[in-house]
Amino acid sequence: MASAFLTAVRQHGWDPALPATAVFLPGDQPRRGEQLPRALAGHVMAQVEDPANLARQRDPARRLATLILIRCGLRVSDALRLPFDCVVTDDNGAPYLRYYNHKMKREALVPVDEELQALISEQQQRILERHHSGTVLFPRATKNPDGRMPVGSPTYRLGLYRWLADCDIRDEHGQPVHLTPHQWRHTLGTVLKGRGVASDATFCSSREHALPAAQRAALRCPRHAGRAARLR
Repeated sequence: MASAFLTAVRQHGWDPALPATAVFLPGDQPRRGEQLPRALAGHVMAQVEDPANLARQRDPARRLATLILIRCGLRVSDALRLPFDCVVTDDNGAPYLRYYNHKMKREALVPVDEELQALISEQQQRILERHHSGTVLFPRATKNPDGRMPVGSPTYRLGLYRWLADCDIRDEHGQPVHLTPHQWRHTLGTVLKGRGVASDATFCSSREHALPAAQRAALRCPRHAGRAARLR
C-alpha cells in the first residue's frame, strides 16, 4: 500500500519535491505474523454435520445453503447468490456446482455429490411452486414477489447463529462454539490439502470443465469435511 501511494504521488504530481529514490522495497516492511489455522476441529464438524442437528434447521433452503457452504467451500455471499440453474454435468454425467466467484470476478465449478444434487433439485421445485419461475436458488422471503432477489448474508448468519445455539455446539473445553461460515471454506481446504488435492482443482475455472477422476472423487465424497477432519 505504501509503495502504491508513492507511485500515485508521482503520477498525479502531488509533491514535486518527492525524490525519485523514495521507494519501499520488499524488505522495508515488517513481515506479517503467522496466524493459527482457521479450520474447525474434527469434533466440532462432527456436531455440525450430525443429521439430528442438521434437522434442527427446519427451513430446507437454509439447511441446503449450510450444506453447500460445508461441502463446496463457497464464500457465503457467492452461495446465497447462486443462480436457479446452478448444476451442470460433464461428459461422464458427473455433477458440478456452477457459481460466480465475485471476489475473483469469474465463473467457477466445484464437484458435488449425488445427495447435494438431489437437495438442490428439491429446492428448485419449491421455488417453482411458489414463483412459477426461478432466477436465484435462495430467494428472500419478503418483498420479493417474483423471487429474483437473493436472501441476504445478514439474514442467513442470524439464522446460523441461532441454529448453532439451539444445537449447543461446543469445543473441546465444553465451551459454546462461535464459528463463521468462512471457516467451513478453510476446513474444506485443509481437508483436501491433506488428501493431496491441489487448491486450483478445488475451485476450478469454468473453462476447465472436467477434473481428473481421482481429484473429482476426493472432492465429491459425501460429508468429506467432517469425516476426514475426524480422522486427523
